[in-house]
Amino acid sequence: MLQDYWEFEESAEGDQVFSMSDQAFLSKYSNQYCYQALLSVTFYAVFDVDECDVCLRPFKVIINSREHFFAYRDKKKKVCRICENYNTSINDVDGKVA
Repeated sequence: MLQDYWEFEESAEGDQVFSMSDQAFLSKYSNQYCYQALLSVTFYAVFDVDECDVCLRPFKVIINSREHFFAYRDKKKKVCRICENYNTSINDVDGKVA
């Protein structure tokens, strides 16, 4: 069931899209016991990102849901946790360099 939830395919435009829509997923699984069990567990997917836009190293990102995936995919800059934490640490509350 989780494989169906996270499975991707490539669209005609070359974008990664989910093979099964949310509606199709619910139609297939919502009446099954395993779906009720799924609601009570925490699960996530780990995606490999080819390179950080700051340090240029590959990194992994944990995605908690499809909504989180779409929000992350649409970010202009893909930054690893180390570079993100470093950037946060050198900026004060107003966004100015300390």
